[in-house]
Amino acid sequence: MTKINNSLLFVYYLAIAFLVNSADANSYSTLGHDDATPNGSNFTFVCDPERYSNLGILDMKTFPFCDKSLPYDVRASDLVKLMTLSEKAVLTEARAMYNLGRAGLTYWSPNINVVRDPRWGRAIETPGEDPFVVGKYAANYVRGLQDIEGTENSTDLNSRPLKVSSCCKHYAAYDVDNWKGVECYSFDARVAEQDMVETFLRPFEMCVKEGDVSSIMFSYNSVDGIPPCADPKLLNQTIRGGWDLHGYIVSDCDSIEVLVDGHHWLGDTKEDAVAHTLRAGESFIKHILCQEFCNLLIKTKDMIFIKYGNDSHNPTCPSIRIDDMDCKDHKIEFEVEVQNTGSRDGSDVVIAYSKPPQGNLATHIKQVIGFQRVFVPAGGSKKVRFVLNLCDSLRVVDYNAYTVLPSGGHTITIGDDIVSFPLDVNFSS
Repeated sequence: MTKINNSLLFVYYLAIAFLVNSADANSYSTLGHDDATPNGSNFTFVCDPERYSNLGILDMKTFPFCDKSLPYDVRASDLVKLMTLSEKAVLTEARAMYNLGRAGLTYWSPNINVVRDPRWGRAIETPGEDPFVVGKYAANYVRGLQDIEGTENSTDLNSRPLKVSSCCKHYAAYDVDNWKGVECYSFDARVAEQDMVETFLRPFEMCVKEGDVSSIMFSYNSVDGIPPCADPKLLNQTIRGGWDLHGYIVSDCDSIEVLVDGHHWLGDTKEDAVAHTLRAGESFIKHILCQEFCNLLIKTKDMIFIKYGNDSHNPTCPSIRIDDMDCKDHKIEFEVEVQNTGSRDGSDVVIAYSKPPQGNLATHIKQVIGFQRVFVPAGGSKKVRFVLNLCDSLRVVDYNAYTVLPSGGHTITIGDDIVSFPLDVNFSS
């Protein structure tokens, strides 16, 4: 029988200051419309030195893009280099939300369809009508979201770490949703081969080759009579064979249903449609349950083979599967004393996290295991007690998708690593 050595009563102290300085607070002002556009005028030149003068933090003359004395190619190059900045800010927040357990790590963005008509309702999502500009935007957008500094030029692109997973969409020749009865679910885009390669596929090619995006999402419409989700030339031959995608190809929501009910392609049933899309190169069907997928697959007329994983389990870090143990009697108990050193009453949320032992591949950095809001009067203190289930708090999902409890040195942290302490889990038979 497996036993766990868990002498688990810890008392640690956490000091949180609630400091309010009314003089400092009043020194901040709200930036209104007149601050951005002095005297009500609108700036037509983004580099106007007065544009951000009221903010006191940006000097437009320091940006090469704004230096009129420089050649156009130098100024444009500087602008392109800045493209990843906003995405890096977004991905840092995204990882924070994931660590709090409030978001995932897959972001279905960017939309890189070339704009052909300003009446298209989603034109505002995209960077414009020039395929090269759209492609550059896509590559930099993806790099900004996915890249971890120092790993951008990894020799093994299939295993390089990502901060989040980005997705270039919608592949391909897609720029209509519903216009006077013409809707994307049944629309057939008739595109010449040259136009397809130079206009509609070029941004996606740059997204894969230059951006190393981790996924491509195909569109609802057909292209020259064939839905992209069932076209092996567009998926296997082009994305995988020609561009060497290091990732997966995903459908848009309910694309199987659209292929059957919208395009009526080859008179397919849903079962046949699943087989056609998988054979064409699709990796993942969005918004379909695993059970429903398997039920459809086994009813298909044609034989199709899928590698759907196996039951081998050889973790690099010794662990035990949660399903194989009784966790209800194993608890973690500890207290945190919160001290208010400020001059006013206040409250805060005390968040406890756990970090897994070193050597666990493809799992989280840390995860939220508990939180409590506490009110503390000025100059006072209050103890917050945590009683948590050991398995729920320390379990991880490993690279084989098993939920396991690893042995070794776990770490419990409070807040942003303000206080931390080790917790060893050892197995004995």
